[in-house]
Amino acid sequence: MNSFTRFLGITEKEWPRCLSMALLFFLLMMGWGFGRAGRDAFFIVEAGPENLPYMYIINAILMVICSAFYAKLVDRLRRHSFLIYQLILFSIAVITLRLLVPFRFGWMPYGIFSLSEIITLFFFMHFWTYANDIFDPREGKRIFPLIGGAGLMGNVLGSTFTKPIVELTGTVDLLLVWVATMVISIPATLYANRTAEAAGIGSTESGEEKQLSFRESVTSVWSIKLIRTLTFLSLPMWLTVYFVDFQFFLAMDEVFTDQDALSGFLGVFNGITSLLGFAIQMFITTRLIKRFGVGTAVLVHPLSVTLGSVGLVIRSFLPVATPRIFSFRGFSAVFAKFSDNALFYSVGESATQLLYNAVPEEKRGQSRAFVAGTVEPLFTAVAGIALIIFTAVTVPIQVLSIITLVVSLSWVYLTRRVKADYVSALV
Repeated sequence: MNSFTRFLGITEKEWPRCLSMALLFFLLMMGWGFGRAGRDAFFIVEAGPENLPYMYIINAILMVICSAFYAKLVDRLRRHSFLIYQLILFSIAVITLRLLVPFRFGWMPYGIFSLSEIITLFFFMHFWTYANDIFDPREGKRIFPLIGGAGLMGNVLGSTFTKPIVELTGTVDLLLVWVATMVISIPATLYANRTAEAAGIGSTESGEEKQLSFRESVTSVWSIKLIRTLTFLSLPMWLTVYFVDFQFFLAMDEVFTDQDALSGFLGVFNGITSLLGFAIQMFITTRLIKRFGVGTAVLVHPLSVTLGSVGLVIRSFLPVATPRIFSFRGFSAVFAKFSDNALFYSVGESATQLLYNAVPEEKRGQSRAFVAGTVEPLFTAVAGIALIIFTAVTVPIQVLSIITLVVSLSWVYLTRRVKADYVSALV
């Protein structure tokens, strides 16, 4: 064990905390792999990809409401207790929607998609808030990439079993598999809390400071220059991500007409993406952060998506032939989505979460809630509105792909400012 921990760069004191948090993130991401594939396939077939922009706007509104709720609760409850409450509540909600599916309500695809986004928001936002409490900035630089790698392996496992489960039970029952992983995550959360307490970590206790209103919370975090920079670059980031997402699902709708076939493909795609992301996480991310620093590592994701956007531009000018996933038109759409997913959930996610270590501890939860729960939904809504307008005026796909490329280049430009603000915040 000593040689293994040295190889990973983990001390004996850190090992129990690292193992417990890695296990917890593994389970959360495995469940998300099942839920995401089922949600996407169900929505695309039942509602159609042309309605995705409306879904972006609905999710944005819900996420603002939920993030405000999260910001009010995050410092009133112990971190692990709050996560357990989320796991129980969301399990009940998912089971309820699954039971309502046979009634074929028109709002069902929107309800499942929205609930999935809310769960993802809470789980990711709160898990990394919890992790920032358990590991200090120096530990986080070494350990966060390993925890992220464990999560990617969980996604690989979930995605790998998606297709056989769909063939056995159907797409909608992926929701019940997701619930099973949530239930298993409860004892994993208790285990993580025990390892934190054994290490004398006190920040998992609820705060006693005066609770701020939403306006006061925003004013407080806006005083941090790093948070302002992250806010400004979020606009081109989320516009690019959702423009790519929209074009990807338009391409998938050309190829797949059967819900279960689409679920199976998305499971395979997510599995391969997560596996390659895991390889990047384990063999590149840590070295990249150590060699160039967090401020430089955050550039990898926007550069990757920009490359994928170039492929979408080329694809848009090709003639539409018989829809095939392995044609250049199909492959370029898949590559564009891959350039986002694989790099975001490896280098991008690890580097971004490490940026919050430069934020004062008492403002971390509020800062993350503001960026992930207010800024992201706002710009998600902007992306949805833009896509609705593009669709209404019948903007050619060539124009949309060129706009995507231009916006991604502005994202790269603004991300270059992060490094200086991060270093300044640490001083």
